[in-house]
Amino acid sequence: MAQIKYLFGFFIALTVLLSGCYSPMALSKADLTAQAQQELKQAQTQTLSTLDANESKLTISVEQAMELAQKSSVNLKVRRANVALSEARIAEAGQIRNPEIRYSQEKLESGFGDGSRMDVEFRVRPPRPGEVGARKSIAKAAKRAASASLSREKTRVNSRVRTLFREIGFVEAEIKASKASLKQRKKLVELAKLRTQRALGTQIDVALAEVTFHEAKQDLTELEGEYDLLTKELLRLIGLPQEMTLTLKQEPLDKLKIEPLAPLQVYIAQALENRLELDIAASRIDAAKAQTFIEKTQAWPWFSHIKVGYEMRPDDSFDGAVTGGVALEIPLFSLNGGGIEEAETREHLRRSEYELEVEDIIAQVQNQSRQVQIAAEALITLRDGSKVAAEAATEAARAAMKAGQVVMQELALIEERAASTHRQWLKALRRYHREHTQLLQRIAPAQ
Repeated sequence: MAQIKYLFGFFIALTVLLSGCYSPMALSKADLTAQAQQELKQAQTQTLSTLDANESKLTISVEQAMELAQKSSVNLKVRRANVALSEARIAEAGQIRNPEIRYSQEKLESGFGDGSRMDVEFRVRPPRPGEVGARKSIAKAAKRAASASLSREKTRVNSRVRTLFREIGFVEAEIKASKASLKQRKKLVELAKLRTQRALGTQIDVALAEVTFHEAKQDLTELEGEYDLLTKELLRLIGLPQEMTLTLKQEPLDKLKIEPLAPLQVYIAQALENRLELDIAASRIDAAKAQTFIEKTQAWPWFSHIKVGYEMRPDDSFDGAVTGGVALEIPLFSLNGGGIEEAETREHLRRSEYELEVEDIIAQVQNQSRQVQIAAEALITLRDGSKVAAEAATEAARAAMKAGQVVMQELALIEERAASTHRQWLKALRRYHREHTQLLQRIAPAQ
């Protein structure tokens, strides 16, 4: 009997000792920040080692850039960790609470003498019917939401890479056109000064020419700044150092065409089928349903525990008996009405959120489709109107110049207007493809 007491006491002491053994590592904010920066640098070095880069210069296609972005995106890293966490929670939700082993020793006194009694019990708390399945359903719904978020982030990364490629291409073309326009405006300034020296013009003409020249110069400066920002964002997205110089392999802008639009209802149907936001909202409805079921089971009578034990008197005879028992929780004072009402309200909220998501998607597709139509109309008007007229005027002025019918200043002015019209056409083309890309993202982000 003394050995049993000693063993039981040792077990309690060991349990208390182990419960206080955890000591977390004290990492400061500065340590964590330095560690994160080091990991990012290592990732950049590793990415760079897989590429054929020549003296910090790299030629890359959009497919290569998307592959690199998928590997280096920290947002995707977070989404993948969320998926792994949700998978672990599915396993955790299917677990049943561990049983208990209860030991007690009591001393009984009576008028006939005194003695002691030792009792060992095995106690288990059974889950309510359907409780484990409902909790697993909640965890699986969270897993579906996490997987949908991961897929949506992958699509966003690819879409952003494509957009940056297209935007950088347009900015490069605009910079080229802006330099040509700046060259023509500088020529106009020189001609205005020459005419003034010959008493054919005034200082007002020179001042106006210089104003337009400096406006074009400012415009070029802004375009070069935009190009630098877009390039830096692309480098960050694909996990390369910011000092790299990129050359992008992509389709020439003159091969881009206006795409015919399908009927609006076709786009709406595709969006409602493909948008991952609806998958996330649907998983939240499933989780809310399962939680409602769990709350309703709390209103049922159920076993709080079931036990089987052995009771004996630790004397020389060790007489004892097998014991058993159950404890039943009766919903006498509470039928969990508050919990049920909250769960049902949450379920109604999730359904309303789903309806709101559908309404938003339809509105987004309708608005974006109209934006594409407006941009296409503006592009066609400019392409078939001002651009054609400016090109024709330039050719006619050059021919007249050769025949001695137009002075040099008039030819320079016409060429400057043609260059300016070309820039307007590039802006309109850029706007159209930007709006069209956004429409594709609205209707088919899974592609």
